[in-house]
Amino acid sequence: MRPAAGARTAAVLLLTLGLFPADRTGPFADTAKLQIGFEGDPVSYTVAAFERGRVLYISVEEFADALGFASYVNARNGKAVLRIGSRSVKISPYNPFIMIDDAVVHMALPAASMNGRLFVPLVHFLDALGGSFPYRPDLQKERRVLLLSKVRRNITDFDAEAKGNGVVIRLHTTRRFSPSDIAVSVQQGWLHMTLYGGVLDTVQMASEGITGIFRKMVSYQFDKSAQLSFLFDKDIIDRQVSVDANGVTLSVWSSEKTGRIAAAAAVPDAVKSRWLIDTIIIDPGHGGRDPGTIGRSGTKEKDVNLEIGLRLRDLLKAALPKTRVLMTRSTDVFVGLKERGQFANAQGGKLFISIHANANASRSARGYSTYFLGVGKTQQAVEVARRENSVIQYEEAPEAYQEYQDFDYILNAIALSSYLKESQQLAELVNQNLGRRTKIPDQGVHQMGLLVLIGASMPGILVETAFLSNAHEERLLRTRSFQQSVAEALCESLSIFKKKSEEEIG
Repeated sequence: MRPAAGARTAAVLLLTLGLFPADRTGPFADTAKLQIGFEGDPVSYTVAAFERGRVLYISVEEFADALGFASYVNARNGKAVLRIGSRSVKISPYNPFIMIDDAVVHMALPAASMNGRLFVPLVHFLDALGGSFPYRPDLQKERRVLLLSKVRRNITDFDAEAKGNGVVIRLHTTRRFSPSDIAVSVQQGWLHMTLYGGVLDTVQMASEGITGIFRKMVSYQFDKSAQLSFLFDKDIIDRQVSVDANGVTLSVWSSEKTGRIAAAAAVPDAVKSRWLIDTIIIDPGHGGRDPGTIGRSGTKEKDVNLEIGLRLRDLLKAALPKTRVLMTRSTDVFVGLKERGQFANAQGGKLFISIHANANASRSARGYSTYFLGVGKTQQAVEVARRENSVIQYEEAPEAYQEYQDFDYILNAIALSSYLKESQQLAELVNQNLGRRTKIPDQGVHQMGLLVLIGASMPGILVETAFLSNAHEERLLRTRSFQQSVAEALCESLSIFKKKSEEEIG
């Protein structure tokens, strides 16, 4: 009999190597078993596991059972649903995305299937769960031990009361916070309040809002701070924070005017760094065994994309010397769609720009266009998405993208993205500067379910620089001068976007 969840103040997961049957599927290096023990409980629990590339994967169903989480696994498609407290966690095989309630969360590695059972990479899975997981993990690699301690929260609850000209939000705490522990900033309709030393339950600290200007609240738990973000639909003209022994009160006053949210006052560096655009990811499309579009004269899209990407990298390093500029590829190698987004996320990217060249059955089609994540509303956007997403045919395991191609899944990822507005603004800025510098036709800004953009957890766009299927534009794309003009337009756009975004946080 398992101990009650409330009695598990600490849990120790002991990894002991064992053997699985020889008919396992996939390139798994070392097989293992996960022995789960709870402090003060003489009973231990064995969970199926395996190791691949020194990464430990554990059985979702058995792990949930050992920790007392309700679970359901669909035998037909291998998908699993866990209930962790009030939250629902959905996991799919071969997919690095999990769903926590209605939010799409990215794991660094995808889930795996073995002998009909679903496995997740333990450390990355716990990272993705974040505040939804009711324990604090402490992995001791040498001893193969993971200690899970019950989280002791000091922000316990909140309530909000609408006023005629604003809203008063009250955080209930178990300790007194100093005013110097609290930072507040406003960015594009969201008011972000960070409490240094704060610990909260992200499951409980969420709301769809109340009557008045406060529409929604979401919370985030970081290593040394907690953040609460409130979405408003009116301009914020002033706010005030007060503290006492039992809580923090945030008073917000709004104007009746609509428009741009006023820029926030300067905030501490630790908060500001989360919003600064300090890392830009350049993604030259295609590469290696995937040539992309090939023009009538033999020009390969992968080569053009790389040359523009390298020029853009050099320009950005000169224009923004304090900003990291990284590339998903800097040589002629193949990089899978999901690996591009994973690289951007792992490097802490704040902007993602994917560079491509267009193609059309009509040889007369000309011009540039930009795309951000959304539902395709034009035939041109649908055709671009079909062509760019077809890159998965070059993947070693194209089945890993099966759910990516599910329309409902893409719709949900689009709806829940936190960066659609910023991505659209960047796309429009790029389009303006491309027109000024290249002097070729403007094919517009479009939204589409592009897989390479779904994987990147940051504002991101895809640029189609010109048509390789058009003889004139193929010749342009081969010239250094045109490649440089495109790179300069992109550099200028990214620099302006960075400057405007950072001005809003002081």
